[in-house]
Amino acid sequence: MTEKSSSKNHSLLFIIGIFILFIIIIGVIIIFFQPVSENGVIKTFNYTLRGEQGTISLDLDSNVYNNFLFFTECPMLYCNVTGQCTNTEEAQYYLKFINEPNQTRYLDNLINSIKSKTSYQDDQARIAISLVQNIPYGGKPNITSYDNNTRFPYEVLYDDRGQCLEKSLLLAYLLRGLGYGVVLFQYPVQNHMAVGIKSPAEYANDNTGYAFVETTIPSIVTDDQEYYGDVGKLTGNPVVYKISAL
Repeated sequence: MTEKSSSKNHSLLFIIGIFILFIIIIGVIIIFFQPVSENGVIKTFNYTLRGEQGTISLDLDSNVYNNFLFFTECPMLYCNVTGQCTNTEEAQYYLKFINEPNQTRYLDNLINSIKSKTSYQDDQARIAISLVQNIPYGGKPNITSYDNNTRFPYEVLYDDRGQCLEKSLLLAYLLRGLGYGVVLFQYPVQNHMAVGIKSPAEYANDNTGYAFVETTIPSIVTDDQEYYGDVGKLTGNPVVYKISAL
């Protein structure tokens, strides 16, 4: 090969290398600077209704999730001057998680998807309960400085996992949106939270007027006899926080 031919080949390789580098740079720009689609993440949730398996897919937005993760102020519990919170004050604290406006459209879309599965209201409630119960139990997937904060319902859906309080807040929102009276049941000894749904007296938990609904694992409504790891079964009367009085 002559010196002239070799020089041409080197020039050609250099041009090809520049072209490849240009393509890579353009790709990086597209990935990092293009707007994130409003429907950027699709999550699919499982449920069981009368023995039949079903799924619901929900469009979520990573920008909304990141705003919750890094910019949305976590609600604080402020009590009266005695340092003792009233039941109303604690209920208002939990309602701040449920009523956060940035998640409303997405949670309402989930409610509408549930309603599209059946026109029978009690079956809609069964779908909502089963769907939340089938979300895996667990803490935040990525440990951050915000990790000790309770997650909003939107974060539970996006992370596809949640702890007892977090999953109970999500279910409370859904059942309220489906037209049910809803409370939270807190068991201080076991440090556990569950949901109550308005029910006839014969199904009510501890004469509260609301049936017990576990959110951490699949179980039937009224079943409060599950064994909870190191703390055993739930004992004592729960503290009741009213979410919706429908």
